[in-house]
Amino acid sequence: MALPAHRCHPIRRGARQRPRRRRFTSAAFAITGHDTEAYQILQYNQQAQSSYGTWEARTKLDGSGPPDGQGGIDSAAAFTAPPFNTAPADLGAALDQTYNVLKRPNGGAVPGSGYNWGTDTWSHNASFFSLAWYGTGQSAKGGPVLDWVLSKRNNLGELPETVNAAGKPSSVVPLGWTDALVLMSLVENSSTPMPTPPLQQP
Repeated sequence: MALPAHRCHPIRRGARQRPRRRRFTSAAFAITGHDTEAYQILQYNQQAQSSYGTWEARTKLDGSGPPDGQGGIDSAAAFTAPPFNTAPADLGAALDQTYNVLKRPNGGAVPGSGYNWGTDTWSHNASFFSLAWYGTGQSAKGGPVLDWVLSKRNNLGELPETVNAAGKPSSVVPLGWTDALVLMSLVENSSTPMPTPPLQQP
């Protein structure tokens, strides 16, 4: 089935980019044969990357920084690890720094810094790090995070989107995104981890 040509919509006043979400758009372009568009997104994200390897949760359209002037880092830094990408040499330090900033007292993690998320944490954001650490062979770090996520299952074994300050599920159940990340973490920690795409130059 032929796919329709993508459309460019007018940029609204106050528009902003979300590097984390754009990665999924890049993947969609790539698997549908739109390599040029996929690489344009990756090049933009590279431009918006900080010197220590992480990204703002939101940026201005030119990638120069957050639209509200409040800087921060994003849990999407974990996407630079296997099985999504071949890990850069300095990824370990970036993951540790990002997780330490985003971790909350209830054991979970928030999507990014520079914003008041309240007292809830997100199961999929914590799962990003379990997958990344398993993917880089750091099971001693990935294991406790995955255990925390799995401990939030309800009586039916379902995983919630968010967990409140008391450590109880507080939002959508089940969340397919978290389910997928947990499964990927388990596979990545097995004797047959998922293959990592080779580095490619645009």
